[in-house]
Amino acid sequence: MVNVGEQDEPRLIENLVSMKGRRVEPLGEIVSVATYDGIKYQVGIQRNRIWKAPTSAKRDVMINGKGYSLKSTRAAPPAIVNHTTRDKWIRVCSVVGLRIDMLDEMVSEYWKLRIDGKTGEDIRSSSTYCPFGNNVQRREYLRTLINYFLFDGTGAQDSPYPAEYILEFTDPLIPSTWRILNKRSAFDSLWPKMVFSVRSKKGMPPNYPNISATKKALIDPWVRHIDGDYRGSLHIRTR
Repeated sequence: MVNVGEQDEPRLIENLVSMKGRRVEPLGEIVSVATYDGIKYQVGIQRNRIWKAPTSAKRDVMINGKGYSLKSTRAAPPAIVNHTTRDKWIRVCSVVGLRIDMLDEMVSEYWKLRIDGKTGEDIRSSSTYCPFGNNVQRREYLRTLINYFLFDGTGAQDSPYPAEYILEFTDPLIPSTWRILNKRSAFDSLWPKMVFSVRSKKGMPPNYPNISATKKALIDPWVRHIDGDYRGSLHIRTR
């Protein structure tokens, strides 16, 4: 499934370039198609010449001067937030103008549920127990944070190439299978399928707890020693 998704993206871009000058819903008239950093593709470009965006980029292609992240529904569902410790969530909160307190509450409630045996490592947004986004205030708070990860950056840094939209598609050659998502519709589309977990290994400092006292103080509120390992890295994916 992963390979299918990787192949679908250049096929979609090749198709977009071939339709330059035409009106194609849901995008409107295709005036220009360019690389993630704005270099315009010429009509006739072949998919093996399509530039793949670097991992630091949130957009895969520029269409009519706007940045789009491409998501094939035939690909394996990617992580929304990939194994991110509390110190990095604090950085993101600072960028988007939020405090970490509400997320701290949700993670704390998650750990109580897990230790009490009411959930395993994974908890779905649809679960009656799920503390993540279980009221309007918490859900809107998560919308702001998750939108940052979808469109603007990672726990480590702002992306040099942010996206303004997500172009979700089933078939790269059939525009009727394409859907444009913005910062409100993307979250609402993904929300019912979200899965939250706090993990070890990926994301956690490899030498934890032998790290600087300053960094340890930032990470520790989310960390528990369970099943033989330190776990404190929040991961969000879709199913």
